[in-house]
Amino acid sequence: MHGNATINRDGIGGYWLPPRLVEFHRTHPEITIEVICSNDVPDLGKMEADIVVTYEQPINPNLVVLARASIDFRPFASREYLQLYGTPKNLADLQTHRICDHTEYPKTGEWQTWAEIVRDHPCVSYRTNSSITLGHNTLYGAGISLQPVALAGLEPNLVMLELDDYSPRLDFWLVCHRENKDIPRMRALIDHLKTTLFAEKMSASVQERLQSHLLETGFTRDRIVIHK
Repeated sequence: MHGNATINRDGIGGYWLPPRLVEFHRTHPEITIEVICSNDVPDLGKMEADIVVTYEQPINPNLVVLARASIDFRPFASREYLQLYGTPKNLADLQTHRICDHTEYPKTGEWQTWAEIVRDHPCVSYRTNSSITLGHNTLYGAGISLQPVALAGLEPNLVMLELDDYSPRLDFWLVCHRENKDIPRMRALIDHLKTTLFAEKMSASVQERLQSHLLETGFTRDRIVIHK
């Protein structure tokens, strides 16, 4: 059997998805998963992919929304960067810091605040359309960027910043064509993604590291990272 899953955006396909497929590969060794990381949304109506994880809400009536979740973001910087340049106390302080930006982040709603910071900023040190590249450059001290809150529990050298409680949220959807959803190999992958990538709870180890990070950095509360 052969399964083809197209993942829209490299952040999910390259960073969050691989550890969540380990058990699937063990349980279904006969299914091949093809992951294509792209900022272009494949046309499911033309069967360009079997499954899509996308940040754009589907409107085609022939598509089925299988699951929906959200990711909370906050400003992050590396420990080395903060040692060199100091720690900003609020969003206004970012004007004297170096900024790293993702060109595909939304520009409206609660994301408009970040878009305006970037647009008027005197020092955008790095700009990319790749989530993995943005994360690595932030980790290596290029500047401050918006990253998923869960990274605080995964990357010990990244520090999550409390800046005016700013935390925009990004929705994403698991989608397939209605003719594909009941194919056995597709159903197996769909059910697995719904209970892993789209699950409410982080692993106990990540949750523990995140809570430790929140205490270390002085956060007074935690928000749900990925939820239905």
